[in-house]
Amino acid sequence: MAIATALVVVPAVSANAAVTDVAVLSTPNVEIYPSATATELGWTQNSHAHPRHFNAFVRPFGGGKTVQVNAPGTKGFAGGFDGSRFIFQQVSKQGQSDLRIYDTSTGHYVAVPNGVNTTRWERAPTMDGDYLAFNRDTALRQRTTYRVVLHQISTGKEIILDSITTKGSAYVYTGQLSGDYVTWERCTATTGCDVYVYRISTGKKTKVPDRRQEYSPAVSSDGTVYFIRSANGCGAHVELMRDVAGTVTLIHRFAKNRDSFGTYAIDATHVVHEVDNCRTGGSDVYEATVG
Repeated sequence: MAIATALVVVPAVSANAAVTDVAVLSTPNVEIYPSATATELGWTQNSHAHPRHFNAFVRPFGGGKTVQVNAPGTKGFAGGFDGSRFIFQQVSKQGQSDLRIYDTSTGHYVAVPNGVNTTRWERAPTMDGDYLAFNRDTALRQRTTYRVVLHQISTGKEIILDSITTKGSAYVYTGQLSGDYVTWERCTATTGCDVYVYRISTGKKTKVPDRRQEYSPAVSSDGTVYFIRSANGCGAHVELMRDVAGTVTLIHRFAKNRDSFGTYAIDATHVVHEVDNCRTGGSDVYEATVG
């Protein structure tokens, strides 16, 4: 599989800082759900031959050997990094969704903590230190329950940060866990989409200021939150925002008919994100740098 490594700089609009937005992964395929460290990149991608089948990949951030981490014949969806450990979702041929961990430094898989994988649907994983955050969803015949779970590895204790049971399109979805912070989005037909941040040490939950539609959240270890704000509809006045201690600024304004349904903070000034084409269905991975 050919992976493009050329960098394309796109002008950005910012409220108070110089910003560059650079393509780090751009092919004719669909690249979604990016995550990264300063040295590693993870993402989900389909292929021209199998456009509805997605696999999870890792590689050095600047380019190099690409590794498919989900098993052959399964589907894979990228999650997040904790150092060299990369956690991701794997869906078996029988339709069971569980979490797996791959260590990029050794090329081996690491055992997922006891109690995390169940007969229900675990997905959208992210991890840091002693904690995992992920979705654990239950689909019944007429309704689905979505849960954002915070799991402490050392004790096995779990907290349900948010949940919703619906017959329609409402959901809660895990964003990123980093240091002392966890983010997620909550979307309903009546309230639209909102972003929440939970601080583990204090147990305090905060809602990002609600101006339009807020979704696709990420957070760095110091609590800097990135998220997408837009009008209703794909590609409608889409902006990448940054929240530092309650002060929200515009980082990047997307072109018309472009959106982003996945972001991941490398640190307080670097974030990888999707650029989704609402007309063609294509998607690439970019890195935005502030300052």
